[in-house]
Amino acid sequence: MEREIIVCRDIDELNRKAADQFLTLANKAIQESGQFAVALSGGSTPKALYALLASDAAAQVTFLVSGESKRAIVKQLLGAGGDAANFPAAKVSPTDGKLTWLITEDAAADLRGR
Repeated sequence: MEREIIVCRDIDELNRKAADQFLTLANKAIQESGQFAVALSGGSTPKALYALLASDAAAQVTFLVSGESKRAIVKQLLGAGGDAANFPAAKVSPTDGKLTWLITEDAAADLRGR
């Protein structure tokens, strides 16, 4: 087993390096097998990394939102008159790609005209 230790000066550098490594591995897998799959967990720890991965250069960005506890956040992000500026997800806007929101009914209950 090869082991590599990379010490980063701060959390921003750590997230940039993690995103670069993630994309390198994803591209390699796609070139070798034609596919790449990943499962990501939520929480505040990986938030900055996820924001880097969901860059405007992406061909497809999909947000998965579930649970009644996310209802107010979904309303702020996607509802009419919502204040989305405080959420990193609001800054994601693929230039030549597609942005998809997959949301459970309980999380989307306050959205009108969905």
